[in-house]
Amino acid sequence: MKVFPNLKSTTDKKNILKILTDINKGVNSSQRSMSFKLGISAGLANSYIKRCVSKGWVKIKSVPKRRYMYYLTPKGFLEKSKLTAEYLSSSFELYRNMRNECHQILLDCKKKKIKKIYLSGQSELTEVLILTAKELDVAFEGLFIFGSNKKDFFGVEVCNYLPIEKIDKIILCDMKSSFKALAYLKNSLNKDKIIVPKILNI
Repeated sequence: MKVFPNLKSTTDKKNILKILTDINKGVNSSQRSMSFKLGISAGLANSYIKRCVSKGWVKIKSVPKRRYMYYLTPKGFLEKSKLTAEYLSSSFELYRNMRNECHQILLDCKKKKIKKIYLSGQSELTEVLILTAKELDVAFEGLFIFGSNKKDFFGVEVCNYLPIEKIDKIILCDMKSSFKALAYLKNSLNKDKIIVPKILNI
C-alpha cells in the first residue's frame, strides 16, 4: 500500500507530515501560522488541511472567536507513522548514496595526488564531504561561499571569493541552486577542474 498515493510530490508529503505532527503534538495553529511554518501560501495550507479532513486523518472542532481546533484521528496517526517511516527510509538511502559517492570522489583525488581541493556551497553534501575527508586523511584548502562572513565551516576555511589561481579541483556542493552555482564555476574556471557529484542530478 502506497503512503499518500494522491500526493504528487515529496514536498507535498513533507508538508502533510509536518501538519500531522504538529496536530499530534497538540499545536493547534491557525492556517495562517501553518502556512508561515511551511513557507507556503495560506490558500495552499488550507488545501492541505482539507485533504487531511477528507481522508479522515484530521477532525475539526469550532471554538469561540471563529477559530478551529484540529484533532488527529486514529487513522491520521497511522498515516503519520507510515509517512514518517517512508521519509526516514528515503533520507537514510539518500545519505548512504551521498556518503558512498563522496568516498569515491575523494579516494580518486587522493590516488591522483590532487592537493588543492576546494568545496563550493554549503549544504548537507558539504558536511558529508568534510566528514568523509577526515576518514580518508584528505584536506580541503577552502570552502567557497559567495559573500559569506563566516571564517570556517566544520574546520574548513571559508572564502567569500573564488581563489581561481589556487584551485586544482573544486567540488560543487550547492544543493539548492546547483545550476546557477555550476554556471558561475564554469564561467570562472576550466571545466576540468570542476567535480559535479552525480547525486545533484545536473
